[in-house]
Formats: sequence, C-alpha cells, structure tokens
Amino acid sequence: MSGQAGHWVRRAHQVHNALWVSTVSGAVTPSQFAVLSVLAESPDVDQNAISRGTSLDTSTTGAIVNRLAQRGLLEMRKDPSDLRRNLLRLSPQGEQEFRELAHKAAHMTDAYTDALDESERHQLVSLLKRLVETGESS
Repeated sequence: MSGQAGHWVRRAHQVHNALWVSTVSGAVTPSQFAVLSVLAESPDVDQNAISRGTSLDTSTTGAIVNRLAQRGLLEMRKDPSDLRRNLLRLSPQGEQEFRELAHKAAHMTDAYTDALDESERHQLVSLLKRLVETGESS
C-alpha cells in the first residue's frame, strides 16, 4: 500500500481536512471557502462562473451558495441584462469572514507544508496541478 499514490493522496486529504477543522473553521468547509474566494476575487458573478472557478459541479455549488446566503455571507441581485440570472457577491459580513478565514487558511497551509522547503512546496503544487489537469482533460 505504501507505494500507491492514491493512498497517500487520500491520507494527505484527511490530514488537510483535520487541520482545516482544528485551525481554520469548523463552520465553513474548504468547498465553502473556495466559493467565498471566487467571490472575493470576482464579485458580481453568477453561479456557473463560481462552479467553473471552484471546479465544483453546479448542484454542489448551488447548495453551497444557498447555505452561505442563508448565513448572510452572500448577497444576490438580478442581472440587469438577464433577469433570469442572479449575480452574487460577498456581503459586508462575508467580506469580514473571508478575510479572517483567508488569514487562518494561509497559516494552516504553512503548517501543512512545514516539512517541505520552499522549492519542495512549489514542486508539490506543480505536481498536484499537473495530476488534476491531466485527470480533468481525460
């Protein structure tokens, strides 16, 4: 089992999730944080753009958007050029929450990759990105 990359990816994911809950948030999941991140970078986008930006399917994105809106972290308004479409942005409360979470997430990432030097951290991200891009294109 120790030679199986999938085993180590799964274990790394478990470690990441445990660190997230213990150091970032037990209330906001990594997927919810991804949605908040997209909106922090690109306000006034629709759910499809969020789905593309987070690599989450549209139904998952819809459920996350609804939960975040119910918690008062997002604002929705009709797109003036297409009234069937909602545009989303962080609410003032959502902006504050995102800033706090982003700060904690950066510290968590440092702790998560503490065993690696800077070159290895870049290599890890590069290799993971390549695996994801290859997997998504096949």
